[in-house]
Amino acid sequence: MDTSSMPKPFSSKHNWYLSTLSSALENTHVTNNDNILNTASSKLIYTYANAMNGFSANLSPKELEALKTSPGYISSTPDLQAKLDTTHSPQFLGLNPNKGAWPASKFGEDVIVGFVDSGVWPESESFKDEGMTQIPSRWKGQCESSIKCNKKLIGAQFFNKGLVAKYHYPATVENSTRDTEGHGTHTSSTAAGSQVENASFFGYADGTAKGVASMARIAVYKAVWQGQLFSSDLIAAIDSAISDGVDVLSLSIGFGDVLLYKDPVAIATFAAMERGIFVSTSAGNAGPEPIIINPGNRETVKAYISSTNSGAKASVSFKVTALGIKPAPSVDYYSSRGPSSSCPFVLKPDITAPGTSILAAYPPNACSLFMGSGNVNPNKALDPGLVYDVQVQDYVNLLCALNFTQQNITIITRSSSNNCSNPSLDLNYPSFIAFYSGNASSNHESRVNNWEFQRTVTNVGEGRTTYTASVTFIKGFNVSVIPGKLAFKKKSERLSYKLRIEGPRIEGFGHLTWTDMKHVVRSPIVITTPPMPISRSILG
Repeated sequence: MDTSSMPKPFSSKHNWYLSTLSSALENTHVTNNDNILNTASSKLIYTYANAMNGFSANLSPKELEALKTSPGYISSTPDLQAKLDTTHSPQFLGLNPNKGAWPASKFGEDVIVGFVDSGVWPESESFKDEGMTQIPSRWKGQCESSIKCNKKLIGAQFFNKGLVAKYHYPATVENSTRDTEGHGTHTSSTAAGSQVENASFFGYADGTAKGVASMARIAVYKAVWQGQLFSSDLIAAIDSAISDGVDVLSLSIGFGDVLLYKDPVAIATFAAMERGIFVSTSAGNAGPEPIIINPGNRETVKAYISSTNSGAKASVSFKVTALGIKPAPSVDYYSSRGPSSSCPFVLKPDITAPGTSILAAYPPNACSLFMGSGNVNPNKALDPGLVYDVQVQDYVNLLCALNFTQQNITIITRSSSNNCSNPSLDLNYPSFIAFYSGNASSNHESRVNNWEFQRTVTNVGEGRTTYTASVTFIKGFNVSVIPGKLAFKKKSERLSYKLRIEGPRIEGFGHLTWTDMKHVVRSPIVITTPPMPISRSILG
């Protein structure tokens, strides 16, 4: 909804939304005013104040058409159903408990991490609060009555109105943040669980287990119920997390191939980004490899095994724990990968990390074996590598360059005054992807392509330092960096550089590396053909 259209007499957005809904119902029903207001209240599921300007409601097609004629109406989408993407990882990440980034960050002390997932099992030792200080005063969240919170687990709320409205079975939904599936307990303990001595998986991988940010606070927002999640509940959870004051928002959740202006995760997390919240989302488990067993097709496998004529046989062999056998990080066979269909000009995924050897907390009645990109996501949420920064206007410039309409952009930004005077596909991202604009089937050796990217980096080190650029050899291309050195005089200083690529070939892979005496900052470079038909006016 466009809040600039809200009449001044209304004391709140909620009252305006309720009145708007009542008016729409009045145009489709013949009844008295009291019944209309009561019906509007019963049909209203959530009103949102932070993640977006709008509400969710249970409407018939006729009622929705009437709502579209209301003053302030911008757009509407169905209540989409999402799916989950599902402690030796610190070793893979190169984290040392005695030196470097891990102890320097005080293991995430007082960082508040919000998890939108299937809840939490609070009795797990991963959520004990021994040695933790008082809860930061900036925290505004709450803990629902059935969960015992402490100085580690500082928030627990549930959201299921969208699910109940969809299936009409409130009696079978337990109004509790308690995790009966295990996914939420697993992801939250992986990212920010307290140190647990003598942890193991039935004797394997025994030792000390702890989250990457073991001194961080955890706030849980349960929106997943028996593996089901609807966008109305997800947005309500993110809306609450923004209001509560989380510093990091972790989402091991995806809606598949959805346009940006129709994607609830993209819209709601844009609002979180504007508030300075670091958002970490998983890539998904829709990898292209033709394998039999992966997180995405577990139901198909179970159905086959249960069929009367399957003749299924299996054998189990027990092996010792083996770590560091193959290089990491790498994108596993089941994981989704880029380019993104909604925005192919931004290389995806942003960060890769191991997700198949994760020892973490789980409820006693849930399966303890987890794999999937959702397990990568919580590990990296507290280790974003804050070197490149993107402002709100940079995102607007990107959406403008993608030929999004003003209405599409307004849906995402919640603002009707978006400036498209400087459209640009060159987002300030720590990666580079160049699309060959010629005909790949023609004699491409005779055509030379030129690309230029500009990036601005922020020095997050201790102070004065100089970074030197190096680029891997990419066959068939000349790659240059201008300037080749970045001399920072102080912490938080911002400097810019340009990356230029020239060559006749249509495919190449490499990376740019900036190094000083202590740090290595690496950015991948990809030259390829577009993954789908892209307007030549966009390619340039």
